[in-house]
Amino acid sequence: MNTIIKTLLILTLLAISRSAESQPTNPRKLAELKTMIEQKSKFTRENTDRLLLQIENASKEGLPADFLMNRIMEGLTKRAKYSVIQKVINNHIDSLTRAREILNRSKQEFSKETREYYTLYIGELLNRGLKKNEWAQVMDSYVKIGSGIEEASKTCGILVRLTERRIPRNHCLDVILQGIKNNYELKQLERIGQLYIDSLGTYLTSEEIKDILAHGIKKQSGFFHINDDLQEMSRLVFRERKNSLHRTQMEQLREERIDDKRFMERIHPNENNKK
Repeated sequence: MNTIIKTLLILTLLAISRSAESQPTNPRKLAELKTMIEQKSKFTRENTDRLLLQIENASKEGLPADFLMNRIMEGLTKRAKYSVIQKVINNHIDSLTRAREILNRSKQEFSKETREYYTLYIGELLNRGLKKNEWAQVMDSYVKIGSGIEEASKTCGILVRLTERRIPRNHCLDVILQGIKNNYELKQLERIGQLYIDSLGTYLTSEEIKDILAHGIKKQSGFFHINDDLQEMSRLVFRERKNSLHRTQMEQLREERIDDKRFMERIHPNENNKK
């Protein structure tokens, strides 16, 4: 009897949890979306029904339906093809689902509004290329110093912006993790990120920049000092490359002169005999 009661209690709690997670679709907005699809596209009835069903299913799973409907409306305004809109929605549903899983694994408690905010925020980062292992490493680093989702999500935003500048992912992550380890605040991480971006126009490679930044953070150097180190190293690299280029050019010139001499000897062999 006790076992039956416990089982019923567990099932009840699961049902309550699922219903709390689901978000009812706004019927008025859904109707507006359907009308817009019919007026501004040439989608088949089947494709239209498929898109609307996706929205309803996503809503039942607790994903922000309004956000997804807005993305479809944006696509319709731009007169995007059905295949393009379908791909965008699939990508968003996938990233939002992964964001929700991240939040579910967290031990933090959130209000409904806060949960939706972080689902959208983290989902957008995942959609822009944030990797699961990158999130895990950043989050673990913050947990060790007593911080949580807010700091991790904003820091991952910095990471994504850096990788979008085509900075190698592992280089960005190394610098950011070193900053977290040294208790850098978000503004400090943003400033380090800007130093990284600014240094891409120098003679340093990305790996050299990464090493200088990580070393400066570890040694608790100030930003001006780290920037001076970057500039000085860039000048040293420039001089070294210039000297290397000069040596190469001198060697080429020497080889050309030797070749010229050999050429002249072949054309005028008697000249050498006379000498």
